Amino acid sequence: MILNIKTTEICIDLREAYDDIEAIWANNKLNRNEQALIAIGVLIAYGVDRKRPICGAMKRLGFKPSHAAVMLTKSAGNNPERHHWNCNSAGIYSLLGAAKAA
Repeated sequence: MILNIKTTEICIDLREAYDDIEAIWANNKLNRNEQALIAIGVLIAYGVDRKRPICGAMKRLGFKPSHAAVMLTKSAGNNPERHHWNCNSAGIYSLLGAAKAA
């Protein structure tokens, strides 16, 4: 498994992110969509903040990139009650305030 992701500016070591994701998955009974939401949120928190690198990291976790892309797009917006993250006009994803505090 490749553990490093090159973003536009830096190379991010994702070992800790993958460890965090696997720990959350192991401690909770989650369906595949819930696993995807958790994983994407952790990746964004670790600085993987663009669609293509997120989908690539999700592929390494066993997800189809198309599934990751759908979950990423459907869960993006400005309403913390409905959405998990936001995507700005430059295509950079960031966690919403409520998600950051959790």
